[in-house]
Amino acid sequence: MVTRVEFHQSLDAVRDRQTATFMAFGEKMDQNQKELIYAIAHQGVVTEQRLDHLETTVARLDERTKA
Repeated sequence: MVTRVEFHQSLDAVRDRQTATFMAFGEKMDQNQKELIYAIAHQGVVTEQRLDHLETTVARLDERTKA
């Protein structure tokens, strides 16, 4: 037999565990979002550098073939 006090203590413990799990999940999601944003930004920089290099190479080629 479970007393009313024991029941409420158990219920509070379950709520505390659920809250802790929810908070941990939220923190993990925030961390993953930050990592994803960093990866996207880094990929954008790399792509921009490659396009700049390609543009420079094409300009040189264009100058050589204008004769």
